[in-house]
Order: sequence, then structure tokens, then C-alpha cells
Amino acid sequence: MKPLLRALLTLVLAGLFAACNDRIAGGTNDETHTEIAARFLEPGGKDPVAGALVQVVPHDGVVVVATGRTDSAGRPSIASLPDGLYTVSVAKNGNVAFVDSVPVSSGRLVLLDDDTLGAAGSLSGMVSMQPDHDPASVTVNVLGTDIWTNVSTDGKFRLEGLGAGRFRLRFLTTLPDYTITYLTATVRDGFANAVPDTVRMVFTGIPVVTGLSVRNDTLTGDQILSWRPVAYRGLQDYIVYRDTAGALAPSRVRFATVADTVWRDTAASRGTSVAKWKYRVAVETMTGDTGKWFGSVTGTSVPRALSRLDRGTWGDVGRSWKGELYEIDGKMTEIVVTRTGTSVDVGIRSSSDGLLWDSVGIGLPARKSGQEIQWVVGAGAGRIWCLGHTLLGDGVDVRSSVDGKVWTDSSLADSLWPSLTGTFTWMGSANRAAFETPTGTGMVFENGIWMRAALPARAIGQTDSVVYSMGGGSHLLALSWMDRSRILSDEGVPPFAGIERVVEWNGTLAALAGGRLWIRDPAGWTLRRPIGLNRLTTFGDKLLLSDSTGVLRTYGEAP
Repeated sequence: MKPLLRALLTLVLAGLFAACNDRIAGGTNDETHTEIAARFLEPGGKDPVAGALVQVVPHDGVVVVATGRTDSAGRPSIASLPDGLYTVSVAKNGNVAFVDSVPVSSGRLVLLDDDTLGAAGSLSGMVSMQPDHDPASVTVNVLGTDIWTNVSTDGKFRLEGLGAGRFRLRFLTTLPDYTITYLTATVRDGFANAVPDTVRMVFTGIPVVTGLSVRNDTLTGDQILSWRPVAYRGLQDYIVYRDTAGALAPSRVRFATVADTVWRDTAASRGTSVAKWKYRVAVETMTGDTGKWFGSVTGTSVPRALSRLDRGTWGDVGRSWKGELYEIDGKMTEIVVTRTGTSVDVGIRSSSDGLLWDSVGIGLPARKSGQEIQWVVGAGAGRIWCLGHTLLGDGVDVRSSVDGKVWTDSSLADSLWPSLTGTFTWMGSANRAAFETPTGTGMVFENGIWMRAALPARAIGQTDSVVYSMGGGSHLLALSWMDRSRILSDEGVPPFAGIERVVEWNGTLAALAGGRLWIRDPAGWTLRRPIGLNRLTTFGDKLLLSDSTGVLRTYGEAP
């Protein structure tokens, strides 16, 4: 293009741009429309929204710096602003729209496209901190808006009044040794949205040790202590403290220094008497600092001479529904699931002694939006659980109850559900509930949170410290919950085949195989009668079983 022609064209465009600005500005001297005159429309996208509240917040801020209204054409009028990036929100009659990363040039908002208001939605989630810290010290801010909320003591939070879009969340706590934690979440308008995973606050201090458990070695009387590994760059060792169970004050003198997460107290046995010990574990750093301890466990050392497992006796305690057996709140609990064409019926009955039973039930829908609901039912962590899912990808329906009478309903993100459909294996213990697919993926409820997990394939039992699985189709393995590749113990090849269930019972193992009960005593696995058993769980210090005829029986040491 020739220089003269280029100059003329520049003058013409400048004149047109100035005229356009004059038309946009209109009204007062201190309020201007957006430079490109984008409009905000009513839900449906046809009519402009007039008189809607307009708020402007810096892109990474949480304080409104300018407010205004939309005119009859749906264009926002806002006072002049410093150049930079902002978030613009428009709201009217419960409908909202958020536009992020809007530039301001020469004091004017530069909005490129029209936008449509939609019904306000919410965003909820769960915050996790060190177990000795209160999540109520955390506040959640939606960057680019003045929307914020406090986190409750149980770690839950809920943000209201959000429109459709992708928002940046900032988590702040008043407690020391925490770094500001950021998260990006997507919100659909008009929906109760949820953050799919627990938000774990970034902690830079010395963490506490969790998952502490202890069991008695019935062969030696040793106490075997285990805990979860700590993810901390400065970890040097673990410090073990030991006190007698009745000590008035906890000892400050280390009893052992351990590099692993499993330790055997070979000094626990008292030869011919029972001894009770209380254990605590803390972190020692590479610089020699010692972290705090959190919680303790008490173990009872029973020497081999006093194990007396051969004194186990049988007692009939009534008849079963031939359902799955659990212990909940000190009661025998039996659950039976029956599916019909229109519903899934869950029958629940419980008893403290097996003589007088309370029976309740809940009816669950068999279909949702024309799709069949796949329900998984069981008990664990002190609750009865019913988890449902369809192929629609519309989340996981969760119903739980502590007694089968009063139920709470909630939902989880669809991404938590294992992708495989078919037969699931349910496991439950005092502090956990879980189910797994034949490939090993599943969901685990722990510390008040459902999470997706990679459980060992063909798990056949669970305690609060380990998952039992048949390794290679022959060995009975005890695998760590936190590291499924870690073998805590290998029971070798059991003297029985077709194992169906394993439970931890009074410091040893009990297994159901081929309809018979096997107990691992100090001499090895011993077969106990009768035959025809098909259900097995623990009930206090006894085993609770049912046989093929529906007779409920307990097995335990004679008084």
C-alpha cells in the first residue's frame, strides 16, 4: 500500500473510532458503556436484561471496585477503571453471569461478546487438614468475585450465587505452617455443583503420624505396631513412645527409633501374665526436631501359654435371613437385598443378643430417568450404606443410616464411581467402608470422605489397618491400605482352598473356606466345626456366623 493511501486510511479509521466512542459513552461524564458494546441477555438469550446489577472485581481480587447497572439495551454502565484485568458479574432476579479476565483499556471495559444470564448455582466441597487441626480456621474465596464462605468443623463448605464458568478458589487458614492453597473448579448454572476431590491444605510443618494400630503376636506375645507412611521431605525416622496402659502422664522419653512403618515390640511379653501397653508415634526430622504425636493405641500382650484358642465354644443365637452379617453399634446386624422390577428392597434387622430382633427396611428406586440403577449395599464405619449409580453419568446417590430407620441422602461426583459394572465385593470395618470391582478399583469411605481407590484385586477381608487378599491365587496376604503394593505379612499357602472370607479376631485370623471355619492359633491353622457355614463376621470378642440352614451361631472362648 502506498504511504499516502495508508495515511488517509488511518485518518478515516480514527474518525470512525472516535465517533463510535462518543455514541457509546452517552449519559454522564463518569459512566461509560463497554468499548465494544457487548450486551447481557435474559435467560434464553433473546431479550436484553435491563437494570441488572453490575459488579467489577480485579482478576485476582475479592473486593468489588466498581458497580453499575445495565441499560435498556443490556449494556453495562460502569465508572472509569484503572487498566488491568477484571471479572465482571451481572445479576438480576436470581440469575447471574460471570465474565472472567476482562481487560480495561483507557478506563473502559473491553467485552468482546454478548453473554446470557442463567440461574445461580452453588459449589460445595470438603477441606482436609492435619488431623489435629480444625478446618473451621479456613475461609474459601472465589477469586475475581466477592463471594466467600467459612469452612465448617467437619471440613465442608458451600459457595452460593455462582454462574456458569470456571472459577479459581483460594483457601486461607489462620493456623501457622500452611501455604495458601488454590483450586480451579467448574460450575454449571442452576446446579448444586461439587468439587470432585477433597481439598488438602498444603502443610509445610512437621506432620503427625496417623493410622496407628497394634496387634498381638499370639506365638510370642510381641506387640506389632504399624502406621501410615508420612509424606514429608525432612523425614529422618519415627519415634515410638511406650507407656503402661494405666500411666497417669505420657512419657517424653523415646522407647524406640524406627525407619519403617512397622515395628515389633519384643519386650512387650511378660512370660506368664497379660500386659497392656499404650503406644504413640511421632516424626523426627533430619535436623533433629521432633513433631507432635496424635492419638495412641493400646495393645494387650498375651503370651502363648495363655492364648487358649482351643477353648472356643459354639452357641446358637437364633436364625438368620441368610443375608450378610455385620456388627454395628454393638449389635448383630443382618442385611438382605431383594430386587424387583420397580424397586430394590433392603431389609435390615439387628439384635444385641440374637434373641430379640428389630426389623426395618428401605425401598430404593430400581430406575432413574429410564436407566437401571446399580445399587451396592453394605455396612462399615458404623453405618449402613446404599450407593447407587446409572449409566447417565449424573453422579452417585448415597444413602446412609446408623440404624436403618433414619436415612440421610447425598450425592457424589460421577468420577468417583468405578467404570466397571458387574458384581462388586463389599468390605466393612469399624472405621472404613469399601467396595471393589473384580479388577481392583473401587470406592473407600475413610475419615468422613468417600474417595476412589485402587484396592488389591480379589480382596477377601478388611480390618482397620490392612486389606487381606489372595496373592497369586494361593498366598493369603495382608496388604497396606495406603500402599497396596506393600505386603505387611504373608500367611503362606493356607491348608484350605476356596477361601471366601477372612476377618481379624482377637489378635489372630479367622477364615471361612469351603463352608468351614479355620482359626490361626500359635501352632498354625486349625479346622473348627461345624460344616455348612456361609456367613462370617466379628461380634465383640466373638465370631458371628450363619450356616446353610439359616442358624445363627457365635464362636468364642468359654467363660
